[in-house]
Amino acid sequence: MPHDISSKYQNHNSNNEKEKLLSVGKAIYGVQVKIIDEVGKTLPILEKGEVCVSSKGVMKGYYKQDEATKKVKFGKWIKTGDIGYIDSEGYLYICGRLKNIIISSGINVYPEEIEEVLIKYGKIKDARVYSEEDKIVGEKIVAEIIVKEECSKNEVLEYCRNILPTYKMPSDI
Repeated sequence: MPHDISSKYQNHNSNNEKEKLLSVGKAIYGVQVKIIDEVGKTLPILEKGEVCVSSKGVMKGYYKQDEATKKVKFGKWIKTGDIGYIDSEGYLYICGRLKNIIISSGINVYPEEIEEVLIKYGKIKDARVYSEEDKIVGEKIVAEIIVKEECSKNEVLEYCRNILPTYKMPSDI
């Protein structure tokens, strides 16, 4: 059953307001949100998948584009293309875009998560993470950075090693 976060959690006050600031909030009245996996199965709370929405105000489809409509619409639900999860209080968190996923050695990696880690490093002003084809792992992770102060590639990679799991490590900076 989908999580109708507009009504089920509407009057709940969170004890962890800082964490909630990272969310996009709760659905407004009359809007339902659920998270699905690759085959359309509704996922449990805190599990990442594609965000789907349903309401009287959601589009009926793309004008004169039946094939495009079939890709995003199933029943009363619209697939948004966003990757996210819902917490136990009904807050929705967006982790990335479905089209942005890097698949490295069969594992889904969200570039936004790596960018967030890089930007938290005091010497980095901005970061962009993307993939390049790789014959061995399928897609390798590459990061471009803009620095605030001088730092070496090895210094940035060492910082990443201390925070990121191996499968999320950029192969090049």
